[in-house]
Amino acid sequence: MVSAAGRSNNFFLFSGKDESSAALIQGITLAGILLDEVALVSGSYQFLAGCFMRVSVLGVPYALEYRTKAKDKELEECDGYCDTSVKLCVVRKFTAAERREPGSKKDLDAYMRKCTRHELTHAFLYESGLSVNGLGVDCWPTCEELVDWMAIQGPKLYAAWQRAGCL
Repeated sequence: MVSAAGRSNNFFLFSGKDESSAALIQGITLAGILLDEVALVSGSYQFLAGCFMRVSVLGVPYALEYRTKAKDKELEECDGYCDTSVKLCVVRKFTAAERREPGSKKDLDAYMRKCTRHELTHAFLYESGLSVNGLGVDCWPTCEELVDWMAIQGPKLYAAWQRAGCL
């Protein structure tokens, strides 16, 4: 149990031996994360190698995974993708060597969070029915610029709504 500012939360830590061990946490947690071969590096997304999370997108469970380019060849040409056919969002996880490359972004963790918001936005647009009803492949619901705008501006919109008390 962890308590702070008058609130208490119970956290359960489970260990398992294989993929079937996920059944151990079902029904116990409202949110969880399954970790496989994790190396924790304080203050960064490095610990997300092999992570698998479930995220509710308009009531539809989506898997959210962080993978390296070596583990997922789809990431050779992009930093993330959303496969609505299998309810999966994948975001590229940068290795320690990639983080040290000349010209790489200085805050790759912030960039990964933006990429995560971007892929989840694709999932929300699909599950709401907007991406399939936009009159074409390049229509506004699948427009990368619009989805990126939403991913970048979303936290600012949320903060403004929160300050205005209109959530």
